[in-house]
Amino acid sequence: MRMRRSLAAFFCVVSSVAATGISTSPASAATSCTSHVCTWTGKNYTGQQATSGGNNGVCYFNLTVKSYKVTDNKWMRIYDGTNCNGAYYLTKGSSGDATTHGWVAQSYKRVASDNN
Repeated sequence: MRMRRSLAAFFCVVSSVAATGISTSPASAATSCTSHVCTWTGKNYTGQQATSGGNNGVCYFNLTVKSYKVTDNKWMRIYDGTNCNGAYYLTKGSSGDATTHGWVAQSYKRVASDNN
């Protein structure tokens, strides 16, 4: 009888922990970004998070970016090169998977417009 109560208590604790969700979900990780730019080393906003002010023209380099969020409505170039060089794509005020272009982003910088 004592063993059954202990097991019942254990399962109550486990189910309440599971219900409250100790780990952060990908969606809440993305919404928790309060900086101008947040990046994650893993897809779906997982792994190590880094933040920056996304200052215009400044290259944020030597990174591994697999997901990102730009919280303001500014243009960002996301590069496959380590020092804001190589192939890139533009994004503006968005978030997403930085590997959709077939490579892992390694640097980024804010630009004044979509044609810079």
